[in-house]
Amino acid sequence: MTNTTILRSILILWAIGLTPPTALANGAAQAYVTALQGKWKGGGIVTTDKKNKKVKLRCSTTNTLNFESRTLTMKGRCASSIGSKPMVGQIQYSADGESFDSVSLTIAGRGGEGEVSLQGNTLTLSHTEESETGEIKHSRNLITEKQGQYSIDLQSEIEGEYVSRGVLTFKPRKPKKKA
Repeated sequence: MTNTTILRSILILWAIGLTPPTALANGAAQAYVTALQGKWKGGGIVTTDKKNKKVKLRCSTTNTLNFESRTLTMKGRCASSIGSKPMVGQIQYSADGESFDSVSLTIAGRGGEGEVSLQGNTLTLSHTEESETGEIKHSRNLITEKQGQYSIDLQSEIEGEYVSRGVLTFKPRKPKKKA
């Protein structure tokens, strides 16, 4: 379903009183989130923090947008040669559609809720966590939507600068052909 079809459906439902007008707010945050909805597949090579080992991840996610709650829910999995872990997230935008109320993203057990900013087509989600040894670790995910696909650049702070641990690139999943 295209964004035009979705917007047309919302306008019809709103006109007959079945959809709240907040679904029509179309600010930068809402437009960004709307572009991420759908079924996606992708992956990339990432470096683990523990031993700096490169691991190939293959991921699949379904991103569902609920206009009433203004929330995009991401549910999926990422798999490597050693197993599979969930990829989950939520992005909630404000009532005016211009900013974000809350954002969380966890990929293969890493991440969570954090501070968020949007510049152009890139959402930056910054995390701070304490390791088991008491060490404070800073990381961020740069989620970039571009030309019908999106990518997630996984970054860790090392000696005061952010370094990419790898990029996961997602493209729309093609519908399965019926036999």
